[in-house]
Amino acid sequence: MRDASRAAGAELVVMFVPFKSQVFLPIAVEAMPHDELVSALRYSLPDGRIDVAAMTANRLAQNRMMRRFCADSGIRFLDTTDTALAERLREGVNVYFPDDSHSERGRARGCGRHARIGPAVSAHAKIAEFLNAFALGRFP
Repeated sequence: MRDASRAAGAELVVMFVPFKSQVFLPIAVEAMPHDELVSALRYSLPDGRIDVAAMTANRLAQNRMMRRFCADSGIRFLDTTDTALAERLREGVNVYFPDDSHSERGRARGCGRHARIGPAVSAHAKIAEFLNAFALGRFP
């Protein structure tokens, strides 16, 4: 993809969008007593030991793996995990659907300042700043 993009005069950028548990875990750790959190996690993880410290320490393992892969491959990487999305959750806005891991478009879009990228595509400030910094887009 990188080579095909370059051949077409474009640049491939990999954007990592966090899954629900990556964003919720630090908030849950902060908000809940340890035993209650373990009990709540048991619902989704019914087998084996639940090690909240290990889960917290490895919460961004996929992010690091993708960042390394992209760096080694000469591909720009944008990690949106610790962005306005997490801030909206801390404010009490549920940006993910309650019963699955997909973000709620209208609520997730409420994150921070928006920029228009091409016709009718919206992105929050970190993405816009990233694209501006590398001259990959034109913003009105």
